[in-house]
Amino acid sequence: MTDASSKPRVLYVSKALVVSAYRAKLRALSRHARVRALVPERWGDAEVEPLGGLHGPARIAFRRPLFHGHNHLHLYPGLGSALDGDGPDL
Repeated sequence: MTDASSKPRVLYVSKALVVSAYRAKLRALSRHARVRALVPERWGDAEVEPLGGLHGPARIAFRRPLFHGHNHLHLYPGLGSALDGDGPDL
């Protein structure tokens, strides 16, 4: 088993994670990396589905994106502090 401190740190930014079915990627990735996910509080009219299906060491942070619901233009205020705070490798 790999020591947790030797695993790469990953900041996973994804609007798709508001839907629980898309969290399998996050679970799989968290077996090989220290993962923090940045997820919008809502996307368009859709609210985040319950996190009950998420197990494992991945941490999820919720942010309120600007222009949520617009697939090609949305911004996450505070993304810079998330990058600075966690110091992700990827």
